Amino acid sequence: MLINFKRSYRFRELRKLRELRELGKLRELRKLRELGKLRELRELRELRELRELRELGKLRELRKLRELRKKK
Repeated sequence: MLINFKRSYRFRELRKLRELRELGKLRELRKLRELGKLRELRELRELRELRELRELGKLRELRKLRELRKKK
């Protein structure tokens, strides 16, 4: 099953980066990266995405994500 690109993780990430750049907040993003906070943000985002998938009843995608994480 194809996931709508506009709802996809990558699309949201690109949009967030573009918005930050437009707002001149790229400096803040760099600070977060330097402070090692980016990993925490990524983990929070992953948890949020898991919750969204669960709410949508998309267990197939959820299983795929778990399998991908196990491989890492």
